[in-house]
Amino acid sequence: MANQIKRRNVSSLTYENFPGGHPSQYCSHPCTLNSTINSVDVSDFVSSIDLERTALRRVQRSFASSVAPHVQLLDEQSSSSSRSDESMNFDDSTSISLPATASTTPDVTEALNQLRASIDEIREQDDGAKHKDTILLHLHDFENQVIARLDAQDRVLGALRRDSNDQRNLLSLELQSSHKQLGTHIVTTALDVLDVRRVVRESHQDLNSRINSLDEQVAATRNDLLEFSAQAQQTLNIITNQLSELVAYINRGGDNKKGESSSSRGPQPPPLPVDQIRGTGVNFSTPYFAQRVEVAQRNIMERVMDTDRRKSLLEAERDRERRRRELSGSKRRSRH
Repeated sequence: MANQIKRRNVSSLTYENFPGGHPSQYCSHPCTLNSTINSVDVSDFVSSIDLERTALRRVQRSFASSVAPHVQLLDEQSSSSSRSDESMNFDDSTSISLPATASTTPDVTEALNQLRASIDEIREQDDGAKHKDTILLHLHDFENQVIARLDAQDRVLGALRRDSNDQRNLLSLELQSSHKQLGTHIVTTALDVLDVRRVVRESHQDLNSRINSLDEQVAATRNDLLEFSAQAQQTLNIITNQLSELVAYINRGGDNKKGESSSSRGPQPPPLPVDQIRGTGVNFSTPYFAQRVEVAQRNIMERVMDTDRRKSLLEAERDRERRRRELSGSKRRSRH
């Protein structure tokens, strides 16, 4: 539609539309052309019009120079005819008068003036037709150039429009793919977080179960140690009583044997008590019992040390797990 309007505006620039009917005023005519018209084309067009005007002026001058001898010849013929008439009627001076010659001369000059005017009109009409044809040819060429430029501009604009549409489609596709990738990444991250939480929860449960089992083992070990200590004390008391009875029995047996042989010697001193016998440094305990007590104490100490070692390991593992959770939480906060 824009091309049709522009072509209509260009085709309306005829010879009659110029102000004053003069082609040299073409550049000042307010025509609505596209701003992309080159100024060099317009200057070439105006220069061609000026050249044709000069050529037409030369033709006009040559035509005037060719017509002028004929007009002069007609003037001379009219003057010679009047002179011949005067010479022929020289004798009859009464029949020719000066006012008659004066009346015929203006008629010839008037006819010559009319002839010149008609020749000028014909010349102007011919010049105008030639100028009009030339200007129309130039306008037609100029219109073709403008139409070609507009068509080229339309092609360029169409190509730019297609390129912009292609780029917009590619950009929309890239945005959609990036949105999909971002959604997939978010879902994967959420699943990873859930897996990490599940693993941490399971590890916490396992750690708590281990701690509870170790606490139970420590309590059982302490109970066993207390029971063993009580049993050892009871056994020691029994052995001590048995040893005291054995010592008393030995002392009584020795006294009975010595009573018969030493009745004349006087009374014997009483037997020493068990505490005094222990203070003398005499060891009445059997080696098997001492070994059992030592082995039991060593086992108890090893079990206590093993329990303490396990507890320290569990505490260290708990500390590492807590630090790992803190690091993972700080990383997630830094990502967000």
